[in-house]
Amino acid sequence: MAETSCTCGEGKRTVLYGCSDVSNTGQLANAATVRLTQEGKGRIGCLAGIGSQQKRFIAAAKAADEVVAIDGCEVACVKKTLELAGIIPDRHIMVTYFGITKSGDLTLHDEESERVVGAVATDRKQPPTGDLNEKSSEGGCGCGGGCNCG
Repeated sequence: MAETSCTCGEGKRTVLYGCSDVSNTGQLANAATVRLTQEGKGRIGCLAGIGSQQKRFIAAAKAADEVVAIDGCEVACVKKTLELAGIIPDRHIMVTYFGITKSGDLTLHDEESERVVGAVATDRKQPPTGDLNEKSSEGGCGCGGGCNCG
């Protein structure tokens, strides 16, 4: 098993929060946080701990030098969960921005993963995506908008 690099005591402390929605884009976001952690580019933070208002997880996020939110789609659950806890992400990456269409197919493709990991690793900025509170036409669960969850 490969060793995982830890950036806790050296250099900039980057905490990565990724989506893990039941969609290809959510799983790509999650896979990106895992890979970036394995490559020593930061460490995964516990978004469930933030959402459930666990003080130690919130304190860890606030103590970080950089907080990166990696959302699967325009619903932006990661960014919104962090903001509700008083944590403003330094960077916000949205998987669908990279031309990846959200679907219920959980098959991950290497070239799509490379686009997401590369964006975080190279600090690529993406243009504003509009009002993140607007209802997504794609649906929040990958349904294509059929269940009105977005």
